[in-house]
Amino acid sequence: MGAKNTANSANDFLARFQRFGIHLGLTRIKQLLDDLGNPQTQVPIVHVAGTNGKGSVCAYVASVLQAAGYKTGRYTSPHLIDWHERICINDRWISNHDLIAALEVVQSKIKPTTPEQTPTQFEVFTAAAWWYFAQQQVDIAVIETGLGGRLDATNVCDRPLVSVITSISMDHWQRLGNTLGQIAGEKAGIIKPNRPVVVGELPAEAAAVIAKQANDCQSPITWVEPARFINSAVYISEPSSSSSLGDRTIEPNNQTKQTNRADLNQANTISNSSSQNQSNQSSFAKLPMATWQDITYPLSLLGDYQLINSAIALATIQALQQQQWQIDEQAIQTGMAQTSWAGRLQWVDYQNRRLLIDGAHNLAAAKQLRQFCDRTFANQDRCWIMGILATKDYAGILKALVNKGDRLITLPIPGHQCVDPQELVAIGQPLLNTKPTLANNLEQALSIAVNQSALAMRSSEPIIICGSLYLVGEFLSNQRQQ
Repeated sequence: MGAKNTANSANDFLARFQRFGIHLGLTRIKQLLDDLGNPQTQVPIVHVAGTNGKGSVCAYVASVLQAAGYKTGRYTSPHLIDWHERICINDRWISNHDLIAALEVVQSKIKPTTPEQTPTQFEVFTAAAWWYFAQQQVDIAVIETGLGGRLDATNVCDRPLVSVITSISMDHWQRLGNTLGQIAGEKAGIIKPNRPVVVGELPAEAAAVIAKQANDCQSPITWVEPARFINSAVYISEPSSSSSLGDRTIEPNNQTKQTNRADLNQANTISNSSSQNQSNQSSFAKLPMATWQDITYPLSLLGDYQLINSAIALATIQALQQQQWQIDEQAIQTGMAQTSWAGRLQWVDYQNRRLLIDGAHNLAAAKQLRQFCDRTFANQDRCWIMGILATKDYAGILKALVNKGDRLITLPIPGHQCVDPQELVAIGQPLLNTKPTLANNLEQALSIAVNQSALAMRSSEPIIICGSLYLVGEFLSNQRQQ
């Protein structure tokens, strides 16, 4: 059974809960976990919330903990290709066999009831993650919130080792609130009494809410400032040829296989030498170096915003060290260097072309992508392949990204409620010299992009797929099946 088919059993299992949508609240998940024996009480956690940067921070922290010798769980969402991506131990996806087993255990505890009382898909999967981590006796788990924090299904641990809030900007306002203060109030819900809190750079309105919650909980708070580059010139050097989702694949025997760590993105060029004695410095030399406080470290992920994300991760590690977790300098160096996070400023190969893919699914992320492109493709026109969910600020995202001389190709995102691609065409047309092109699907969009570049003799024109992690996931899924 191939990789595509092994995922189907998990997809089919979870599809029965899809129709109930997203219902925020902790009653259902707490009851379900109680029926499972409260596995969350057996797992020490780092809990991470925030509008952007959550995934990167989780990846950094988990990688450093693994390098320090701890059996480290990681729970993140959404996935790009397979549900298996969401649950990892020591950077290995959960196997299909173990995932189905965990889901079946959870299913056995769900009592027949009304749709309003039935656990949602995310709650079922989150319960399965807690149960699996407890069964596997992980030393620690890094847990990313799904939406908000206060009422998120992950927010069932009373004493996290550290609560982390990476950033706050306008996103998911339909559920979290119409102001930065309201959104901050939801994310502040992961702050627990007398437990340390690590917080990134926030707007003043949001920072005030977080500070008050931390004060009310008597929780020591660390406000983190960004690191800075030491040798950033290497940061925009020739991109790698990697097009993989990561270094894990689902094997025909339904087991998850860990291959050698590949160049997931431009900067992730760690040597895979079998000799443990080779100098790490030769590997780190291929990466940009950053410094934060008195720590100098390799930065493996692209984007200037990784300066704040990596600093937040290091502040989190320091909070763990203060609680007697044994994490030495070598673990920090190795873990930061080996961190990978797919679908965010990732270089991929496509028909002898280099493409850049990035979720850029809200305005703040779009501005970060634009900053990277302006630095990397200075004075170059670009081709954008874009699909955006209807619940997002799609006009703001589009306006933040395009230049007058760029080309725009819009398309739908299969299986998701996206903005009408024709509406993106209408928004983009006055922003561009050339009329945007409407594509029916991603394959057609890529064909149009490559052919138009060839006809215009613009072979070096950057092609960028962005606007939604679901669109990025579709591209990576198609690439993996080829």
